[in-house]
Amino acid sequence: RRPRQYQRSLRSQIDRLVQDPRARELTPLQAVQLEASTIEEWRARPEVAFVAPGIARGASGVVASLAADEEGAAAPQRLMDVLATEAGDPLLLQNGSPVPKQGEAALTHAAAVSLAGGGDPAALVGREIDLMVSRRSDGRRQFQKARAKVVGVLDPRADPLERIYAPFFFVASVESYRASRREALWTGAGDPPLDADQKFRGFRLYARSIDDVEPLYQALATEGIEAAARLGPIRAVQEVDRALSTLLAVVGLIGIVAAFSAMAANLVSMVERKRKEIALLRMMGLRRSGAFALPVAAAIYIAGAAALAACLAYAAASAPINALLSEALPFGDRISRLTMSDMGLATIAACVGAAICAVFAARRAARVEPATALRRE
Repeated sequence: RRPRQYQRSLRSQIDRLVQDPRARELTPLQAVQLEASTIEEWRARPEVAFVAPGIARGASGVVASLAADEEGAAAPQRLMDVLATEAGDPLLLQNGSPVPKQGEAALTHAAAVSLAGGGDPAALVGREIDLMVSRRSDGRRQFQKARAKVVGVLDPRADPLERIYAPFFFVASVESYRASRREALWTGAGDPPLDADQKFRGFRLYARSIDDVEPLYQALATEGIEAAARLGPIRAVQEVDRALSTLLAVVGLIGIVAAFSAMAANLVSMVERKRKEIALLRMMGLRRSGAFALPVAAAIYIAGAAALAACLAYAAASAPINALLSEALPFGDRISRLTMSDMGLATIAACVGAAICAVFAARRAARVEPATALRRE
């Protein structure tokens, strides 16, 4: 079992460097057609944290621009992909944006920079954008527009492309309009744009942890779906985790065995040096059980004092270590982290181990015969 301190500090770094939503993301590399029941089955899997259905890649393009302000200034227009999102989307929630509701949208940092036209991307939050979708029907080019309020701009790490995240029903209406199955984009009025036989032609799936990515990748492969996943970096981190876990376990085991062996030898030596005192106590009425308890009590006292000293040393050393490395860590994170519960459990384990080490010395103390010990002295 991994030591809790090591596990937490390493896990903190894995969370920061690898286990962000994009590292846990799986997306199809090929055209798919999924039933709604398939999406629900995926959502029910314990290793799946989130899944959102999507549309075909070629049908998701929209022309986006900032809505005209009071002065009617022209705004740059950009062709961007619009992706579906739903409540609980980790890509948005863990990258600084709420999940948009109907009539709202979230922008990637790259999309916000393009639409801002050189201005501050964060200033777009609260502004409205126009989304235009075109199609060719009966030999004529047709257009439909919708307006959405920007509720968030994602952190640059979330998605490097110029993309817009919007509620699924709006994204589905883009596909339906482009395929001439619908005459207008859905803005929240009327029935949602789902056909009776509609298939989902895309998805974004997020594993609950990086350890679940490869099993989900294999599960999708068995269903005939080739998915994109960051298996290489994940395997590398897992190998480092296993190697360091083994190394720390070996070093820790050697240290524990050496410490408890030294304690057991010292306790036996103490009993031998104090045979006269123990004999006198026995003559004064100390029972064998009392003599047995003397080395055990001494061991627990030593272990408790050592644990307290270790906790004080940790408190003195952890603050400068965290301060020294604070610039390399996200806000509020620490490289050295030990909770009160960790300290309490470590102290209890040390006292129990010390008591076990004292058993041999305690048995020798309990066998001390007052007459024999005094005669030898």
